[in-house]
Amino acid sequence: YYLHIQTIYLSNMVFSAGVLPRLIIHLLPITIYFIYKKRYANLNIDFLNFASLFILFSIPISLFYSTIADRLNLYFIVFDIIVLDRFIYCLKFKSKIIFLFFIIVINFLMLYVWYNHSFYADACWKPYQNYLQEML
Repeated sequence: YYLHIQTIYLSNMVFSAGVLPRLIIHLLPITIYFIYKKRYANLNIDFLNFASLFILFSIPISLFYSTIADRLNLYFIVFDIIVLDRFIYCLKFKSKIIFLFFIIVINFLMLYVWYNHSFYADACWKPYQNYLQEML
């Protein structure tokens, strides 16, 4: 079993085409974290430092082992949530609204591009069926 997993993830059998865009999305929270590091002093700094460095090291690794970098990178979305939450907390009200709008638009655009241009979206998600709605 482990040999099979190793063969899949550490060879070029499986390639994750969206790994670089998903890693680039982390660059904004990493930049915010390094600029405003003092604001995160009462949080778990060891985790935040590890996560930021892991994400940065994942970018060159993704060029050779895209699938494993992509799969491991999913666990560090928590880093983005922690950093952006604390950053938004420290902003003024008008800046909060603008920043939240920016985050919502970026995430909507990613979903829109994926839904309209992905092979897997065409094969597996269109037409979307909500079984709860059909039962009612």
